[in-house]
Amino acid sequence: MFHALGVDEKAFKKGHKYMTVVCDLERATVEHVAEDRQAETLQGFGKSLSPEQLEGIKAISMDM
Repeated sequence: MFHALGVDEKAFKKGHKYMTVVCDLERATVEHVAEDRQAETLQGFGKSLSPEQLEGIKAISMDM
């Protein structure tokens, strides 16, 4: 279960092609990578989680 997540966007190519990266900050693991950096991109990760997983999240750190 996730308690603290970090969300960041990374540019992978010139011309500003971005990826959104979600990490478990306690385990130092990458949990989700998706193309683009729109709100819908992050919502896709949230939709993949169970209600119990969503309730377990206590903090999210974002630089977006």
